[in-house]
Amino acid sequence: VLRCLSTAPRLPSLDWGSIIRCCMRYEAKVAELLPKDSASKNGTLREECIMFAMAHANQFDSLLTFLDELSDFSRFRTLEINLQSCLLNHLADLVKVYSNSRLEKLFGDVSNHLSSFTSYKESSTYPKSLLCISCWKGLYECLDEVSVDSSGYISHIERCMEVLFTLLPVVQSSGSVSSADVSSVEEWSEAVRCLGKAPQIWLLDFLKVWYAYTLHYMIYFTVSLLHHHQ
Repeated sequence: VLRCLSTAPRLPSLDWGSIIRCCMRYEAKVAELLPKDSASKNGTLREECIMFAMAHANQFDSLLTFLDELSDFSRFRTLEINLQSCLLNHLADLVKVYSNSRLEKLFGDVSNHLSSFTSYKESSTYPKSLLCISCWKGLYECLDEVSVDSSGYISHIERCMEVLFTLLPVVQSSGSVSSADVSSVEEWSEAVRCLGKAPQIWLLDFLKVWYAYTLHYMIYFTVSLLHHHQ
């Protein structure tokens, strides 16, 4: 139902913020009652709640407040991984509904959260990789939909890309990605795609001359690896 309502052009005047919060709490309670080996996908309803809120936040302040609270750093870092991934994937949708001052805080919180990934242990790389991939995708959409020449928050996007770049899987001298897993390949692929959309002046300044050479090399081996896994 929520998925269908997300595509509706207009909604009746109801307290949608309270309704969505109830839906969020409902799934959390149901998940506690389900057996651990249940085939039901936990978090689906909560993801749909977020998508619904982003679709109609321009119409209802209560939904905007809901998103504002959810994406605050103190709340965001406590969310399930799939919800964090959902929000990062749809950064461009948040950009459309947030004020300039709120955007500055949003990207600052995202950068802080990304920086905390440096404390991840090797055994916990999957959540880190998933969230990095989601963030690269979200930043790409931000760059793709908004004119960077007129965007007042481009510097915040650039800061996020700088942090993400430091988190990329290590490339060995042989041209392979450390652990050679699919998520590492996808992470590099999304990074290259996003950096290719970034302002050229900033990119050249950030990567410098030898980094630019490395980027071209990474494009080559990333494409090769993707073909190899097909």
